[in-house]
Amino acid sequence: MNSFRKLISTVCLCMAFMAGAQAPVVSFRISESPSDKPFSLAVRPVGNNDPNASVTMAAPDNQGLYTSPMIASPYDLYTVYVYNTEVPFQSQTTAYIPAARLDADAPVDLSIAKDGLIKVNLGDAANKDIAACTEAYTDFSRSIGEWSVKSDSAQLLSRLRAYEVVVDSVLKADPAPAIVEQYLRLSAYSGASDAYRMVMHLRQRAGLTTPVNSSDFLPAANTILDNDLAASFPSTPVNVGRSLRGTLPEKLTALRELYTNKTIIDKVTDDLVSNYVTSYKPAEGLQPGLDMLADLQSRFGISSKWAEQLKRSVVTLPGALFPEDVTLIDVEGNPVPFSSFHGKWIYIDLWASWCGPCVQQIPYLKELEKTLADAPVNFVSISIDSSRDAWLKKVKDLELHGNQLLDASGNLARILNVSGIPHFLLYDPQGKLYRYKVTRPSQPETLELLKSLK
Repeated sequence: MNSFRKLISTVCLCMAFMAGAQAPVVSFRISESPSDKPFSLAVRPVGNNDPNASVTMAAPDNQGLYTSPMIASPYDLYTVYVYNTEVPFQSQTTAYIPAARLDADAPVDLSIAKDGLIKVNLGDAANKDIAACTEAYTDFSRSIGEWSVKSDSAQLLSRLRAYEVVVDSVLKADPAPAIVEQYLRLSAYSGASDAYRMVMHLRQRAGLTTPVNSSDFLPAANTILDNDLAASFPSTPVNVGRSLRGTLPEKLTALRELYTNKTIIDKVTDDLVSNYVTSYKPAEGLQPGLDMLADLQSRFGISSKWAEQLKRSVVTLPGALFPEDVTLIDVEGNPVPFSSFHGKWIYIDLWASWCGPCVQQIPYLKELEKTLADAPVNFVSISIDSSRDAWLKKVKDLELHGNQLLDASGNLARILNVSGIPHFLLYDPQGKLYRYKVTRPSQPETLELLKSLK
């Protein structure tokens, strides 16, 4: 969590006070952990869709207490993030903290096991049940590679049904409040669905089919996912979308026939339309896609932003020029025209200082540039950081040299329709796009590709 996020969280809480809301002040204590180094904590209220609702807790005081005002959850459920960039360590859990408990003098006790599992020790059935289910689901995930390929259909069904079996067993032994039971059943659905997709992937990679269907062990999606709490799960739009059949218009029609929750309908609609736009092949002509989106806007009220995004996709086609309305600056703050790299092939690394996977690729990128020092290739790193200071600090810390540029306009990723970084592109010596998605520096294919360029 950077200082900007802390500032936003503070502003958000101040606005709550100004509006007359009472932001509870909560304390946490880590009573047991695998490291003697101090951890950082952040808390997010489950069910609050405001991107600024996550609050970074103040550093622990001399009594080891993490104390901060916190935005209350409508379900009394909170996602607690525990991390340490030095170890490194990052984990999370869900805590059930009733409203009456939020302002209590006693801190909420956390314990962290060596395997990273976090337990909330309030001595109540709800948090014990959450911990028991989380531990079981984690064990299932860790062992999936061992049983997914070797199991027959009966064994696969038994494994995939185990998520629901665990919930039933845990709740029977120690009943929890209704909202916690609902949360655990949604977690079981999400976990089993994710496990099924992983099973299919592992079996396909091994040349095997998957002899079971999701309907063999999961209830109908609309019977469990049609509510506000389900909307707080990131996997819900994907799971609902996968349960719908037919063309995109048919899926959107079925969505509105089967579901009543507006948040679910809106999120799934956006997810389905986004998949359509990002997978569209603009080389086949934009007009059919634009006609489809116009029809969907008329029938289902989808946003006009999708048509605009599709129109922008032409920049991803081979032969497209680098966007003109983008300002690139070097570490000295001087503007650098993209044309200055013409004459050689241009391998672009689109990254940011806060992106872990981006930083992981940098040693490979350095080695790649060293190996191809005499090749007709310009290596250009373009950061999409919103903070120039954060970018410059990372450039210094990582001892980066060569063509280090910042997208000062802040528009490059949007214009290029890049939804995730790191993202690598290749332009030809005339500055025209040759390949929109290139393999990462860590992949052997990248060296072979760049060595082949003349």
